[in-house]
Amino acid sequence: MQQFRIRRFSINRNWTFSIIYFFAWAAYATFPLDYVFFSQHIGLNNIEIGILYSTLGLLGIVAQPIFGYISDYFKSTRKVMMGSLTFGVLFSILLSLVKDRTMVRVVAMGYTIFMSSFMPLLDNWVASSCIGEQKGNYGYIRLWGSVGYAILAYLYGKLTMSIDVSNIYFSRGVLLAIVFVLIYTYKFEIAVESEEKKEEKKERPNLKALLSNKEYVFFVIFAFVFFFPMNAASSFFPNLLLEVGGTNATLGFAGSVNAIVEIPFFLFTQRLGRRMGHKGLMFIGCVFVCMRMFGFVYAQTIPGLMLAYFCLAPYTTFFAPGMIYYIHSIAPPNTQVVAQTIVQAFAIGAAGMIGNYLAGYIIDSYGIRVMYRYGTIICVAGVVFFFLSSWLIKKFRQKKINVDIQKGI
Repeated sequence: MQQFRIRRFSINRNWTFSIIYFFAWAAYATFPLDYVFFSQHIGLNNIEIGILYSTLGLLGIVAQPIFGYISDYFKSTRKVMMGSLTFGVLFSILLSLVKDRTMVRVVAMGYTIFMSSFMPLLDNWVASSCIGEQKGNYGYIRLWGSVGYAILAYLYGKLTMSIDVSNIYFSRGVLLAIVFVLIYTYKFEIAVESEEKKEEKKERPNLKALLSNKEYVFFVIFAFVFFFPMNAASSFFPNLLLEVGGTNATLGFAGSVNAIVEIPFFLFTQRLGRRMGHKGLMFIGCVFVCMRMFGFVYAQTIPGLMLAYFCLAPYTTFFAPGMIYYIHSIAPPNTQVVAQTIVQAFAIGAAGMIGNYLAGYIIDSYGIRVMYRYGTIICVAGVVFFFLSSWLIKKFRQKKINVDIQKGI
């Protein structure tokens, strides 16, 4: 009887996670239209947009580790996510209402402070559950996020041709409210296994142990370098697409199809992870990201850009899960969440802040293709740095083990 209850819980849990991802990524389908909103609706130029993105990145740098630390300290990622979602709903609705350029910036900053850490927290929450006692298939769960993104990206692309682009932010608020309800009700499911679970003592995350871990520190550096051009590539892709004759509908179509392309890849993520390891998954993702950047440099037609854009799908399905599990494997036990959010703070926050600012300047001064050309070089350099540093750390550890063995003899 007890075995049946655990099995039933596992099924409910996996489906709950899948539905949460569906609506969470459906809400995130609005982000490719941020550039359209800031440029066409608010009237910001590329440099101003770059400065705004950089400011949001700076806020993310500060906010993400704080939310991760709070989550590790109180051992309640779920409650932290609910708090983030509450403000995410509020600021999303405000974005659909305010018209003043200054107020739009302020509201966007408020949204970033509370929501920049949400997806890293959600990924860690789900991934940790999948590698616990009741294992689940993270790739299968996560693919429902791609389904939600695909549907809403297509609809948003169509709708923005006939309605004010600011209206999509109200729908983002509604979708985030649904995610809040799903996460809130999840507590009743976990009560099934809480009978035998002892209350864990609050303990401060050991940041000193985390930051003295060379493998983790090198990965943070890699994340910054690698995501430096990636953030700019995503932020200004609408600009590139419009340059070759695309429209908002084309942008929505691209996001929708890319999400659909991700789905079959997610089905093989767990199997490939077992065979190739976390680093193997990340390497595959890195190769496709470099191919994507290279395509953005030379593609002169919409089909060519679409082909390059779809290289994002293997990155999402292989690199992102590989990164989550890799960080989970090298971080000290009581720093799992803050370790994820620190990486995100540097990868999305710091890299986004500097990368978007410089990208805006380069685009206005030299053209968008030059920006993507430099971005390709930096991406390749980042990949070389990560795998070379990993190899050197592994070799150093083996050498130290051999010395210790000899001393023991």
